[in-house]
Amino acid sequence: MSKLMHLDLSHNYIRDIADIADIPSRVVATMDFSYNQIDHIPPEIGKFYFELYYLYLNDNKLANIPTDIFLLKYLKRVDLQRNPFPADEATAIKTKFQSTIPNCLLTV
Repeated sequence: MSKLMHLDLSHNYIRDIADIADIPSRVVATMDFSYNQIDHIPPEIGKFYFELYYLYLNDNKLANIPTDIFLLKYLKRVDLQRNPFPADEATAIKTKFQSTIPNCLLTV
């Protein structure tokens, strides 16, 4: 499992990804957690998966995201659609992505 490049855990009724740091590979290019019940992203995602390119968290129960996610400078695509972000949080997320990772395609 040390060569894991693409992790697809979509459509699994997952509520908690707190143990994400336990994934042995640190060069995961794609993480797909879409269509689950996740309401919290652990801040470790920004520290451990610095080579992450694609992050799919759409259709979950997120109301915010950790600031460490903006450390992921290689991100090309982040999908956060259909999460219950308050309007001001969605705007803040867009603004922060535009200023820190401007080449990332973000959908909120």
